[in-house]
Amino acid sequence: MIDIEPRNHPAHEMSWCFDPGAEITPQHRAIALLGDGIRTETWLAWDTLRWAPVVVKIARPDHVASSSTIDALRREAHAHAMITHPLVRQLFDDQTEAAAPHLVLEYVQGPALADLVVDRAVHPVDVIRLGLQIASVLRYFHACGLVHLDVKPGNAVLRAGHSVLIDLGFTRPMGWTALDGIPRGSRPYMAPEQCRCEPRTPATDLFGLGATLLRARDDGTAVLVPGRRRATGSPCDGTERVGRCASRRRRRLDRGAACARTGRSSVEHRRRAPCARRRAA
Repeated sequence: MIDIEPRNHPAHEMSWCFDPGAEITPQHRAIALLGDGIRTETWLAWDTLRWAPVVVKIARPDHVASSSTIDALRREAHAHAMITHPLVRQLFDDQTEAAAPHLVLEYVQGPALADLVVDRAVHPVDVIRLGLQIASVLRYFHACGLVHLDVKPGNAVLRAGHSVLIDLGFTRPMGWTALDGIPRGSRPYMAPEQCRCEPRTPATDLFGLGATLLRARDDGTAVLVPGRRRATGSPCDGTERVGRCASRRRRRLDRGAACARTGRSSVEHRRRAPCARRRAA
């Protein structure tokens, strides 16, 4: 059973705005909007062929003929084709040649880690367990010559006590550099080299993992924003408008992940260990 919280469509100039039950493609019926970006929208949909819920990532109406949007979807599909890991969301169909280019992805049932750390910290034992699971996925990415570049609580979905990594939209080959000088990633989980548009290495993902685990363990007060420590004149300084757009998009994706919850994981039910008694002075 799918438990979906209704969500208002964002006020964009051009959006698909599918009503529940509306046809996204001849094979897919809309259930709810999960997230929207500058170039694509992500919908939870019912697959009438598989007779199961799936995720459809589709180019926005004003981007269906955009070569950059189509290339981004193809790049994500290629990354999925290289990654076959039980803790990575699967790609079912690559429909980047369709009139409305889109990808059909596995629907991972469960809350995102971001939903669990809104008002309280995760138990240390669970933080270790999650860290090991995400690290195993990143090790496989790096062995395949890829870096994820967007490790954060919103992209770690908990299913049956295991963390499944989603959203390969920023995945790039090892050593990739943003030649356009535009940082790609999600602050505050971006490594310093991401802000400086330097070559990406496995350490870039490890920074995101560390920041994610810190966020899971703290009470929401810790802040890691490498971009704030950048030197004047660095590539990040000339991209404030892009940074604001990316930040707004990622916040929407994080909020949208809550729309597809179906229950709580064992991590959510585990209670924090009681605080140790203070030692006598």
